[in-house]
Amino acid sequence: MHTNFRIGVLVERQRAYGRRLCEGAASFACEHQEMSLGMLEWRDLDSARNLSGYDAFIARVLDDHMENVLRRTRKPVVDVFYGKVRPGFGVADLDNVAAGNLAAEHFLSRGFREFAYCGYEGVNFSDVRRTTFVRAVERAGYACHVFTYRGRGDDYFNDNIIRGERYAPPAGEARAIRNWLCGLPKPVAVFCSHDLRAHQVLTLCREAEIPVPKEVAILGVDNDAILCGFTTPTISSIDPNGFETGREAVRIAWKMLCSQEARDTPPRSFAKPLRLIVRGSSEVYPIDPPWLSDALVYIGREAAKGISAADVFAHVGLSHTTVGSTFRSKLGISVQDALSRARMDEARRLLECGLPIADAARKSGFSSVQYFCRAFKAEHGMPPVAWQKTKGR
Repeated sequence: MHTNFRIGVLVERQRAYGRRLCEGAASFACEHQEMSLGMLEWRDLDSARNLSGYDAFIARVLDDHMENVLRRTRKPVVDVFYGKVRPGFGVADLDNVAAGNLAAEHFLSRGFREFAYCGYEGVNFSDVRRTTFVRAVERAGYACHVFTYRGRGDDYFNDNIIRGERYAPPAGEARAIRNWLCGLPKPVAVFCSHDLRAHQVLTLCREAEIPVPKEVAILGVDNDAILCGFTTPTISSIDPNGFETGREAVRIAWKMLCSQEARDTPPRSFAKPLRLIVRGSSEVYPIDPPWLSDALVYIGREAAKGISAADVFAHVGLSHTTVGSTFRSKLGISVQDALSRARMDEARRLLECGLPIADAARKSGFSSVQYFCRAFKAEHGMPPVAWQKTKGR
């Protein structure tokens, strides 16, 4: 096999997002015999001479030094960090505006009235997610409390979070986050810049004896199985679709190698989040009486399994009259309405993931494909096949 292009990849691999980027890049490269990939280390950027064996680069361009080294190679570069606009570089990244809006939608739909954001000041992806989240909750009529901390240098995030693998924040920063959490009005929904930050927030809540999710609900980004799973409760997270971003990065690099027009005007691609995975850290509704939150969580977990309103009554141990009247007075809907909404939410998610309509109907708990199609058209004004086409599936 003759290989025309060799692309160097410089991405951290110790956490899920970086690994998924690499997996997506490998997937695209395996489909095209005209290219191969090589894994770079951070120290390889000590000199442009170390990069002479490559035709293009995909890199987390963290700072101006990295930019300058890569620029001196005079070869195409695709930035998968996008800390700032770097003229002449292609870009492949998550749509951070979409991630911020998805986080706000999640918490607002659960009835929260207090909101907070915990990230890193001056780090572009965190700033965009924060700004979007704050604006979304403000449009809904609420304020958002933002964690700020100025006790570290500008290179802290790059050196300790991207290049390094430190899970716990420095003592001074940890103390500041803990004090901030203690001072927030409760119950509060906290959106974190990424899963590592969410892991830190949950750990500090436990140290401060703040119940999660009852008083502090937490959501991260990355869907990192280790960070999200090695906690009690487990952490809700947005899947950033790193696999697709990795594929796009190689596609852009290849396009820049093959087209002078693409070299002159490098493409930019921003992947939509794949989905939001609800786990224990945000599986709560801040509503009284407490059993109503329990009922809504149960519906969210089990609706796709085909449970009925009678199952909900049995789960909370109350009469259908009590449960039904409380649902209507507090939520303005019936128990059956809540079940139908949960099933439709799951069906939409499955359709967005590309599942056939019959499979989406079955896996979301609808009794038949025909009933699902009628219900879907009644709610969305179009049949599911047309809706799926609008989503590019």
